[in-house]
Amino acid sequence: PDEAPGAEQRAVVRLSPTEVALPLLRRSFEFDLVFGTEAQTMGIWDEVSPLVDSVFDQPGMHACVMAYGQTGAGKTFTMEGSDEQPGLITHTAEQLFRRAAEERASVAKDGDHPQQVEISVSMIEIYQEQLYDLLNPGSIDSGRLTLRNDNGESGPEVRGLHIRSPDTLEEALSLYQSGTKLRRLGTSERNARSSRSHAVFSLYVKRHAGGADEVPVVSKISLVDLAGSERQSTASDYDRARVSEACSINRSLTTLGKVVQACIARSSSRRPEGEKVAHVPYRDSVLTRLLSDSIGGQAKTLLIVHVTPHARDAQESRCTLQFAANAACVQERAASKERAASKERAASRGGDERCRREAGAGVLKAPTPCRC
Repeated sequence: PDEAPGAEQRAVVRLSPTEVALPLLRRSFEFDLVFGTEAQTMGIWDEVSPLVDSVFDQPGMHACVMAYGQTGAGKTFTMEGSDEQPGLITHTAEQLFRRAAEERASVAKDGDHPQQVEISVSMIEIYQEQLYDLLNPGSIDSGRLTLRNDNGESGPEVRGLHIRSPDTLEEALSLYQSGTKLRRLGTSERNARSSRSHAVFSLYVKRHAGGADEVPVVSKISLVDLAGSERQSTASDYDRARVSEACSINRSLTTLGKVVQACIARSSSRRPEGEKVAHVPYRDSVLTRLLSDSIGGQAKTLLIVHVTPHARDAQESRCTLQFAANAACVQERAASKERAASKERAASRGGDERCRREAGAGVLKAPTPCRC
């Protein structure tokens, strides 16, 4: 955020490493970890690093890191960082390339069965409910990607997506920077360079066991920079031309909140016997369809929510924190596909397996997203 307000103006106060309060609204929330305004990106990376290691150490594991919050709260900085403070994308790519190099060196030294480790990347933009390939400049103007969800255990399939295989860390980061330049930006009241789309940068770890008949095993981590939520009145007062974009962004974020809430409802032990299992509306937005294997699949997901301390943003901050509180009730039983149940059992469970959850201390009220 921009200049921090004085203590008397703060709408959000960090009470402890796990608790944050909104004094103006007399609300408080507890989370796994709360960072203050003085936090450095390295401190955030220290918490994300084990998740990245799990993707490398557990073949077939998927993981997702989502940055959520209102426009101008610092989501993109958390992901991208700066020259002085590299963000999560730089740290993640650096760790995966380092781990791959170490594994290759270890295999060569021990003389074990040759195993190839390949790192590849893709970058998708979701704008106005359409998918665009940010690593294929031609698709931005001439072609939209096609999303299919009925793809069995492999999750959603994006047809036409270019997956690039950089040889070095520098090349991977160069690809990300090239994709970022194609991302749609606009001006909002809160941010002179506001992202008007969601961006999903994915890194894949593919292992080839070496045998001709061996099927490669792929792990994936997706880093998601969600577009900032805005109230329609704020957007329309500032620039009428942005209303359509703001509505599209808010609808997709609202659907994300509904998906989280439905997953909690499906897993609740308090559901009366005989009551219908809640429908999870993955298909109500392209964002939730694309992330369905991360939200409800065999994956590990980390949500980093961003709020500003300003009193003017108190209601937006409440919406953001309420969403995070609901998400904290969803605990996925993540496991590698290699250790998943047999295909017969998976087939019998069908879609129910996606939202099999362990709820926390009861089900919280539904989030109140800032919608149009």
